[in-house]
Amino acid sequence: MNAVSRRWSLTALVAVVATAVVLVVWRPWQASVASLPTTACWGALSADDLRPLAQKDHPLTAATKPGTLQATPQATKDGYSCLLSTGSGKDWSMPVVGPDVNLYFGDLQTSRKVDESLGKVQPLAFGDGNLAWEVAGNDYFVKLGIPCTFQDSAGQPAKGYAVVSLHTVYRLGAPVPPTDLRQAEATMVLKVAKLFAQQYPCPGVTLPDRAPILPDFPWA
Repeated sequence: MNAVSRRWSLTALVAVVATAVVLVVWRPWQASVASLPTTACWGALSADDLRPLAQKDHPLTAATKPGTLQATPQATKDGYSCLLSTGSGKDWSMPVVGPDVNLYFGDLQTSRKVDESLGKVQPLAFGDGNLAWEVAGNDYFVKLGIPCTFQDSAGQPAKGYAVVSLHTVYRLGAPVPPTDLRQAEATMVLKVAKLFAQQYPCPGVTLPDRAPILPDFPWA
């Protein structure tokens, strides 16, 4: 082997060793969040559901209140809350508020009209009898209302809606999050709504197997 060949062989060997060292230290296939819960939000969401909200190098945690979606007088008054948090991230201001479930008596259109006064609203299709929409103003929300019967303050049955909402703050100057994150949030809201309808319960509610493909948000 002449000097040139030896020099090229040595260069190649150094390059291979350097690449191996970089891969051992960097491990790009492991460049993800530190940890994800196996399940969250009363067991409605899996780690795969949560992954789109996760931040690199920040563990995602979840806390629910109360611990069940079944009907209780206090929960009927205060609602149900699942707090998702990843600390501080580059793109999102955490914690994420929701998925929460709040109970509304009467016509849910009133709630949507309030949102229309605060920002741009886009309706979503989650099946007959349900009412869903996105709203983007200073923050971004996705909401899904399902019909349900509760007990009012006098203990009498009253028809209304259980509204599952998820609220995030996007920090890249865009009015709404990227479509893939909006789609992931719509899936989370749907899964929580399905579980709530079963456990509260809200008989007769029909929801799709999957969240609808979200159209572009008509922000202008």
